[in-house]
Amino acid sequence: MFSSFKRAPLPTTLFCILTAIALLLLHLSLPPEARHAIELRLAESRRPRAIDHALTLTWWSSAVGAVLMLIAALTTRWWRGPQQPPQLLPQTPHAPWSRTAWLAILAILLFAGGLRALRLDLGLYNDEVYTFRRHIAGDFRQHPKTGEQEFRHTSWANTAWLSEVGNNSPPFSILARLSHQTAQKITGAPDGEIIEWAMRLPVWITGIAGILMLGVLARDLGSPDRGFLVMLLASIHPWHIRYSSEGRGHGFLLLLLPLLAWLLIKSLRHGTWRNWLSFGIVQMLTMWTFPGAMHPLLLINATLVLWLAFRWFNHPLQRTALITQSTRWILCTLFGAGLFFLAYAPAANQMRTNLSQVSSLNALTPWGWLPNIATLMLTGKPWHDPNPDSTLTRSFERAIDLDQHLPVAALLLLTLLAIAGLWWWIKRGISGWLILVAGFPTIVLAFTVSRLTNTVLHEWYALSSLPFVLLLISGSVGWAMQQRRLQQQFALPLIAVALLPWCVALRPVLSTQTRHSVQPLREVVHFIHGDTFPHYNSSEKPLLAAFWTDIGVYAPCLQPTHTVADLQALATEARTSGRTMWITFAHRSDAMKTHGELIHHLENSGEYEHITNLTGFGSSIFNHHLYRLNDSSSADQDS
Repeated sequence: MFSSFKRAPLPTTLFCILTAIALLLLHLSLPPEARHAIELRLAESRRPRAIDHALTLTWWSSAVGAVLMLIAALTTRWWRGPQQPPQLLPQTPHAPWSRTAWLAILAILLFAGGLRALRLDLGLYNDEVYTFRRHIAGDFRQHPKTGEQEFRHTSWANTAWLSEVGNNSPPFSILARLSHQTAQKITGAPDGEIIEWAMRLPVWITGIAGILMLGVLARDLGSPDRGFLVMLLASIHPWHIRYSSEGRGHGFLLLLLPLLAWLLIKSLRHGTWRNWLSFGIVQMLTMWTFPGAMHPLLLINATLVLWLAFRWFNHPLQRTALITQSTRWILCTLFGAGLFFLAYAPAANQMRTNLSQVSSLNALTPWGWLPNIATLMLTGKPWHDPNPDSTLTRSFERAIDLDQHLPVAALLLLTLLAIAGLWWWIKRGISGWLILVAGFPTIVLAFTVSRLTNTVLHEWYALSSLPFVLLLISGSVGWAMQQRRLQQQFALPLIAVALLPWCVALRPVLSTQTRHSVQPLREVVHFIHGDTFPHYNSSEKPLLAAFWTDIGVYAPCLQPTHTVADLQALATEARTSGRTMWITFAHRSDAMKTHGELIHHLENSGEYEHITNLTGFGSSIFNHHLYRLNDSSSADQDS
């Protein structure tokens, strides 16, 4: 055994040993009760917290991981393979970017960063508010003794592990919390004040890096021309702009998925352990960021399996190389899966117990979801109108109703370019096939799984396919270059000119996205109070009552209202103090189910005047309805 150990390759063995030691030290650093933390909590008839799940699951995963890595260290020579690995793909030479090209790339990235920077300081919306309260900063709560509002910070355990229904992206939450806390110290902002740009900064950085990664991937798979085109497409694509400047972890996928594809192709070309290990780790980071990204990972790995099987039967002389590379791919993928289990098992355990209890996650995805997501991927604009009551939303349904022909022409043109790109990528072999399956086939797979399991499928769950759809369109340059009547140097300019209708049609979409929020939470508080917390004096401003809304994140002084009696008590207080009283709510269809009597009183009692509805460019459920108490309206006009 020890003689075999001495003959094992030192770097690989040392890596396994050091990983085993790190896991063992992590295991030993846990408190004695860690193994039974969940059981002890349940024995006290209390719900296990995120830290309890983390302690128990980390105790087991670190112990098992340390044993497995020690076994791997002792058996290194059995699976290490040759020092110089055989290559499965030829190293395709490509022209490097010149200094002038890098200046052009810098200009594209600065332009893209500037567009997205315009959105960084917009007000938060529904999901961002949830992330801010539960995973990044905390929330105002009423003190049980004094009754005063006090800010309670969320724990770092909640930042890293709390994910009751899979709605936490730990890598984003950790980086956003560090960024927000740093900005608070620099600006001196008090607890509870939201610094939107600081919360969104990590995803903004990864979004810009994702654009560059797309260019590198397209260049390595074709030519610098395709790299330029895909970076231009990503820089102005409305969906890319939105999710690379929004305080949620989905935007990290815009970097991780292109990086994953680039590493996989590099691994097939070079076959080193370093390449394959990087591929396995990026798979882990992708799943840790958003487990819903499993669909592109499944299809990418399944395509690789089919390709390896095809070469096994059709290229017998490569079987030794196939065994070597397959071993490395499987082991590094398993290593990444082990890291994912170590990092995400506490959250997964919470999801396992909670998902079945959340009825809102059980919904049959309609067939109309497919054309909606297809047009969002190609143009950044949905087919169906998400909010007919808002003048800010843009959709193809609305464009057709208004006889706007340019957006429809742009959609047809992009569809044709995608078809041309499809033909070019198909002929690229395994490299092209990996790009193709991660695009629209992944969307179809997600839709099929959602229909079969009767689980909700939000549009942003398919965001991981966006980089590959953009690569699909960029393949049209390769198709144009293959046309005999077209000189190669004219291919990129011709495609760029063909995209002009789309660019013109994007102007109103980009204008809306860079000026308006998805949901008008901050706008409602500005409308009533003139400013948001802490820049207003709640004792001198109007009374604000609300239900079915998240505006409390900008106005912690609001009065939660659940019944008509609550509303009448606040109205009495408003009349006594001579203050104006406002009441607002959103999610009207849901609110009617739980607060129907209250809404009926608002609309029919004659005591309240409907002042306005405030909307964003998001769904109609985010529309806010504002009412004011009639007989106190003259008492205070500063609103």
